[in-house]
Amino acid sequence: MQTESFKILAVDGLKLNFIHWFLPNPKAVLILIHGIGEHSGRYNYLASRFVSSGINVVSIDYRGHGLAEGKRGHINSYSELLNDIDSLFNQIPFYYQNIPKILYGHSMGGNIALNYAMRHNHSIKLIVATSPWIGLYKKTPAWLMFFAKMMNKIYPSYTQKVTFRSSELTHDSSVLEKHKQDNLNHGLISPRMFFEMTDAGIYLLLNSEKLKIKTLLLHGTLDSITSFKSTEEFYNKTSKYSTLKLWDGMFHELHNETEKDVVIDYIIDWILKNTNELKSL
Repeated sequence: MQTESFKILAVDGLKLNFIHWFLPNPKAVLILIHGIGEHSGRYNYLASRFVSSGINVVSIDYRGHGLAEGKRGHINSYSELLNDIDSLFNQIPFYYQNIPKILYGHSMGGNIALNYAMRHNHSIKLIVATSPWIGLYKKTPAWLMFFAKMMNKIYPSYTQKVTFRSSELTHDSSVLEKHKQDNLNHGLISPRMFFEMTDAGIYLLLNSEKLKIKTLLLHGTLDSITSFKSTEEFYNKTSKYSTLKLWDGMFHELHNETEKDVVIDYIIDWILKNTNELKSL
């Protein structure tokens, strides 16, 4: 597998970090959107599994994350994130023309992937959303919600640590140790980002009829960060186009769990089956 990485410009001139994992003659290209507080470099193993199956991968660190510019954990509006994904899509024609495009997002990235496909369809053929942030597992305490609303009005870019612990990500202690040692992970969120993401999750549920692309939804039943019940609700509204796979006893990062290869095999099989069906149409 080969990799390359370089800076690209967002619509507003901010520098984003582009990364490309590839081999010659792929069957499809997967556009990967990472989660909050992390970066695309954490997906090297997942990307290698896709590439070895004939699915090349492109990704970015979007604003405020990883090697991208921007205040850590803050956005001014949700449209900035969608525009960052536009910037990623603008790179794809330089590499890929007539092969299926698959949009893949994890957690916050799952929220972005679904919203992007429903609002900015760029010839996406398939969607995969793992542990998508449609709703959170824990209800925000009333005092914290009051504080966040107040700060969103007077200091929307103020950031603080997210409320979940890294130990809630996966059962795999080696992954947790790498996560702890990785200085590109920040775990920060601003009031503006919180409310923009919350509203974007609500948008998905209220506008579910706009999903017209075959979608695979995956969630662990012991995810204590994002709500698998919210993912179920979205599936029930979109079952004409979506498939739901719940993973019993798994935490938030399915692709980093101790049984990650079982999950990844399932995703790859689904992608290859459906890309083959696309070719036969």
